[in-house]
Amino acid sequence: MILSLVIACAQPLLPDTGDSRVPPPIEVPEADRGIVVGQTGHFIVGPLARPRIPFDVNAGDTGDTGDTGDTLIPWFFDGDGDGWGAGEPVLEAAAPPGFVAQDGDCDDEDARAWPGQELFYTSPRPDGSWDFDCDSEVEVGWAWAGVCDADCIVEAQGWATALAPSCGVAADWISACSDEVVETCEPISEAQRIQPCR
Repeated sequence: MILSLVIACAQPLLPDTGDSRVPPPIEVPEADRGIVVGQTGHFIVGPLARPRIPFDVNAGDTGDTGDTGDTLIPWFFDGDGDGWGAGEPVLEAAAPPGFVAQDGDCDDEDARAWPGQELFYTSPRPDGSWDFDCDSEVEVGWAWAGVCDADCIVEAQGWATALAPSCGVAADWISACSDEVVETCEPISEAQRIQPCR
């Protein structure tokens, strides 16, 4: 049998809720749909597009084995509807309901977690982990402190303390600087922010 790689793109396959083997996608609260971190703030965004790469494990093999010549592709069960699956694959010519071509989901019960995703979140996965991009590491969204320059202008928005808070912890955030009340420059903190992580 010859193994070859077939690269293709497909739309995400959502679970068929009529199939008792496939749970419905997990609803993510609007307040925690993901944060793109920037130097001066954050933006709430939707899910990112993900490519699909099926593998042709049966290309051209129509010998005496009774093979029909259909391309068999490994499909992985996608329990959370995020387009990434996990577990043992099933080999089929077309995706069974609730199965996808992409493997490697590190938490198939949380649609926010999948390999390479770029958003940060303020609440952990159901298993308590903060690794949302499946790289086995946790990255804080904002690691820097706020700074007022010599002219009392905010040089960088950031935390009011030198050490950044841990994932999911709220702390004061410096958003501006002022010398109006006292003669020295003082940072101005806005409402607390929660440290997002991925």
